[in-house]
Amino acid sequence: MHGPGCVKTLRPEEAWLPEMAAMVRANGGQSVASADFAKFCLCGKHGHLLRQAGVRVYRFLQTVDFAKRREESAKADKLAWQPFADRFVAKTSQPVNQGKPRQPRQPKGPGVGGGLSRLSKMDAEKRRIKEQEAPTAAAIPDPEPTKA
Repeated sequence: MHGPGCVKTLRPEEAWLPEMAAMVRANGGQSVASADFAKFCLCGKHGHLLRQAGVRVYRFLQTVDFAKRREESAKADKLAWQPFADRFVAKTSQPVNQGKPRQPRQPKGPGVGGGLSRLSKMDAEKRRIKEQEAPTAAAIPDPEPTKA
């Protein structure tokens, strides 16, 4: 195992890896899996040069162990989340009838369909009673016309 530009063959105990952000930048913005770490291995000299340039450098074996634990926990989180997500995906992924437009749902229940709610009907009934009780214009005598 040897890194880019280095011909020295390394054992895993001697190898160094740059931080994940640096590996992602070197990989063109694509995420880096633990199986791809061998492409980014550095010998001690090149690791020291990167450290002087301001890049964090970590031991290869420890980084691989950390990355594998992280991938396993991400997989476990996905498996724990999947049954919950499947409830929504199953309902929304059913084929949609694209041929005919859907008919609007018809309202059901008491008091529906008359156009007015129960309270509006009560208000209308009160207004009707007041109109019946109030004297009409024909029943009210005209005041005497004033002479000018």
